[in-house]
Amino acid sequence: STHQLAQAEFKRGLLAFQKQDLDGAIAAWDKALALEPTCKDAELNRAQALRLKEKLRLLKGKQG
Repeated sequence: STHQLAQAEFKRGLLAFQKQDLDGAIAAWDKALALEPTCKDAELNRAQALRLKEKLRLLKGKQG
């Protein structure tokens, strides 16, 4: 079902996030949300990953 596919993508996103693969996590949560737009967990985690990615980008900019 669509719900099961969305849940699988959500879990993939969590695993990617744990490995510090922010792009992979965001992509997986994008897919989860495309399948199930009401998936609040995917939405919240995706927002968190995007904020973290932006922080890292700013940190890298300051080092250069």
